[in-house]
Amino acid sequence: MTSSQTAIVVGLDGSDESRSALTWAVENSNSNETIHIVHAFSPIAELAMAAVQQDWGPHRDRLTRALEQEWVAEARLSGAALYTSVVDDDPVDAILSKALTVDARMIVVGRHGSGFSRTLGSVARGLLHALPVPVVVAVDESARSESSTSGAVLACLGYGRAARSVQSWASDFAGSHHRSLDLLHVVGFRPFVPLDSPSDMLGSYLGAETAIEWANTELQDRSEEIAIDHPALSVNCRVGRGSVVKRVIEYGADASLIVLGEGHTEVITRNMFASRTLSIINGADVAVAVVPA
Repeated sequence: MTSSQTAIVVGLDGSDESRSALTWAVENSNSNETIHIVHAFSPIAELAMAAVQQDWGPHRDRLTRALEQEWVAEARLSGAALYTSVVDDDPVDAILSKALTVDARMIVVGRHGSGFSRTLGSVARGLLHALPVPVVVAVDESARSESSTSGAVLACLGYGRAARSVQSWASDFAGSHHRSLDLLHVVGFRPFVPLDSPSDMLGSYLGAETAIEWANTELQDRSEEIAIDHPALSVNCRVGRGSVVKRVIEYGADASLIVLGEGHTEVITRNMFASRTLSIINGADVAVAVVPA
């Protein structure tokens, strides 16, 4: 891969959800970008086959044929540069290894279920725990809106290091895909629960208008910073009030992508998945990207 090329890694298991992830990756890849599709077969399953004295080789061959002849057949019609591999490893480890090997700019996986049964699978959770590069959770075809390939990119910002990472990655993504960029800051007003930023918590004591004014000023400053690197990019600033989850899903309804920062997943380090991130991913009808700080 030359220095001018970039890469996307997609986790594919043959399910409709994972095929939606591949579709999203193809639609959102650049012309000089390679897409590396990984199907991993867990060693646990291999041990189970060995226990009943089944030969692992033929099964692996069947998976390889299914991957090439069925799962990626439609995607190949797009003309995108696709590379496939079947790996005998834990799926999370296999995807992470591939992402590091090809220096991927993102990993894309699917979200399971629909309606009230939407769930974030164990592979997606494992990738979000590690988060070496941005992880995009794509939605199934039935949930995608018409704006999924043309709507604005919604960048959810607060204060600090995580917001800087979201600002940088989201503006680069929007600029390279010729989409507008919406910067969103939600003022939650929860002074006794330390989940919002210190500025929002302080602002809640000083009054709603103070916190909103601070947020507007912060977004305007970030908009001016983005204009330096992306002068042609259309940037809109939006401040929401109330529930972070509800406002992000509401403002993201017509977006093509919602971008969250690692700050939204801070409680992962305490072995507990961030409830707000999980709620946004499961509740949104568009793809959601989580960007490492």
